[in-house]
Amino acid sequence: MGDMSVFSSLFSHERLNDVTDVTIALRDAAYQYPDGSSGLTATTVTFEPTHTHTALIGLNGAGKSTLLDLITGTVVPTQGEVQVEAGQQSWNTNTAKDRRDVKRMLPLVRAEHIPPAIEQAQSIETALAHELKRLHVDDTAARAIIERVFSRFDLTQLSRMPVTTLDAEQIHMLTLAVACARNPAVLVADEPTKGLDEISTAHVAQALFHCGKPVIFATHDIDLVRNADNLIDRVLVLDDQRIVFDGPANDACEHYSEVIRAKYASVMRRHQ
Repeated sequence: MGDMSVFSSLFSHERLNDVTDVTIALRDAAYQYPDGSSGLTATTVTFEPTHTHTALIGLNGAGKSTLLDLITGTVVPTQGEVQVEAGQQSWNTNTAKDRRDVKRMLPLVRAEHIPPAIEQAQSIETALAHELKRLHVDDTAARAIIERVFSRFDLTQLSRMPVTTLDAEQIHMLTLAVACARNPAVLVADEPTKGLDEISTAHVAQALFHCGKPVIFATHDIDLVRNADNLIDRVLVLDDQRIVFDGPANDACEHYSEVIRAKYASVMRRHQ
């Protein structure tokens, strides 16, 4: 009985997502933290349905994570709005009900945030099986989902293991597999290769960017963005809580380098 109460917290919704091909539109959307600091200044940007991927790059504090939080309904804009559309349907994250739906369609993955039901379960397979059953997925379909996502993220041999036995790469893979089990319209990830070495980064990137879902993600890893195998066709550069460039990967990375050089020159001038 105790295990079932733990499992019940994994997903906040009562069914798998069945919405695809979403358009995400921020219209003068901004977020200000309770202490008055800015997370993101008024921003208008649209993410259209795509089969490739979008990266957000920028220094710490540039606004990347806040933008992802706004997209996924994790936070409510303090100004403007975030609208998600699919066909004739639309959702606005300013309303609680729509926010719940958006979180189901656009799950936000942070590797350091493992759902308690996964972290405390006897095995990662058991946790997913219980949750899919709670979401009214029949046993045959649940088994197919688990096999698919564990295979995609190289977890099949670890399916009967608890989280405590996994290394950093495997935990990153697990958080992505959990999100994919929900059949997201778009997979949204905040630094999906954070803290990994080059080999582990390559493994996670290969699985993530070829998982069959469009990905919107934030990263500091320019090599990850430039790698053509990762199918990243759009990159937004953020600086001082705003988007300062929106375009193809190589041009965006060059612009980002210019931002860093300008900040470095400014620091040097102040110390002369």
